[in-house]
Amino acid sequence: MADAKGGTPTNYIQEVLPKAGLVYSEKGNLSECLCKPKIMPLKSAALMRLEAQEQVAAHVGQQQQEDYGAQQDDDRVKEGGDHK
Repeated sequence: MADAKGGTPTNYIQEVLPKAGLVYSEKGNLSECLCKPKIMPLKSAALMRLEAQEQVAAHVGQQQQEDYGAQQDDDRVKEGGDHK
């Protein structure tokens, strides 16, 4: 494919080098750079079941502590009432 004037082809780009200043050249083999895959940890069904059991156990333990504290308060009131 030549121009209408019969000169250089139209898809050719002429290289232009500067007369002054720095010229940077990066001539090398360009290739893909692979990195480690970013894998997110997934919870297994067994781990999810274990966490659910721990949450239930913690809730039951908290309820028992609250009930025990309320029972102790009731006992103190009863003991205080008997001594008067």
